[in-house]
Amino acid sequence: MNVDACVYRITPVVRINQAFLQLEFAVKLMCYVELEKLDKRTFDTDTLVLLEDGNLNFHDNSFNTYDDLILAAQNNYQIALGFSAIALESGLQDAGLNNNPKDMSPEGQLRTLVYMIRNAFAHDMMMPRWRVDERYRRLLDIQLSTRLLQVNLSELDGRPFDAKAIGSMSGYFEIKDAVLRLVAKSKKGAA
Repeated sequence: MNVDACVYRITPVVRINQAFLQLEFAVKLMCYVELEKLDKRTFDTDTLVLLEDGNLNFHDNSFNTYDDLILAAQNNYQIALGFSAIALESGLQDAGLNNNPKDMSPEGQLRTLVYMIRNAFAHDMMMPRWRVDERYRRLLDIQLSTRLLQVNLSELDGRPFDAKAIGSMSGYFEIKDAVLRLVAKSKKGAA
């Protein structure tokens, strides 16, 4: 395994799509594990990974119970969700679409929402909380493909992140689609 081969320059669109593919994988894995379709005895065995500069050995029964596997899958989902939020934010930045707390245009409100979602995960992906400073405390109206998403940032500051505030997971994937359209229109987005 060559981990250095994973480091390369990618476009904002590819970055976002890859992060959301990882999120999809995490959701599917979590569902699969929660439905107890994973055989713990087959999965949780001794594993030796041979690496050029040192091997890794994971012992059997690292996960004491099936509930431990479920918790691991749920944590993986949470980490993938935070990763996708950071990828949305960095994809917008790479496309030259910087955040401006005063921008109340439709694009500016979408940009603000992405920034706020990223902020929720930036300090603790396992226990994300909304962090909304004074410049952002307002109601956002964002037209998505199938709905008008209204997010009152003034009410969210300090609360645990809950995807229901952004239209649940289906709303989050619509936010991704809206961001991809915005990035595609930028000069640096597909470059």
